[in-house]
Amino acid sequence: MLQTMAALSLDALGRSTSISSLGQTKLGFHIPPFTSVDHLHLHAFELPHKRLANVEFKSTWLSKPKLGKGWGWFVDIDQTIDILKSGQNVKIKPVHVGQN
Repeated sequence: MLQTMAALSLDALGRSTSISSLGQTKLGFHIPPFTSVDHLHLHAFELPHKRLANVEFKSTWLSKPKLGKGWGWFVDIDQTIDILKSGQNVKIKPVHVGQN
């Protein structure tokens, strides 16, 4: 479902439907309780962000290579997929998905 949502979002932005080609776009979710509506929806942005969106929609990573999500209320689509594939839940606090 997440890959379909990503493909539809990229198509709406006039981009390639390949999730690995997100170069100048950002796709992601707010993590409850930091949501404005009570249903699943994907945010799709053309980059660069302007002003407040730079903070409100900032993704955080644990390290390089990207081994999971750091503290934050926004998670990008790749992080979400990696976390769910690892059998964990997406949450505000850090989530490790790679080797420790």
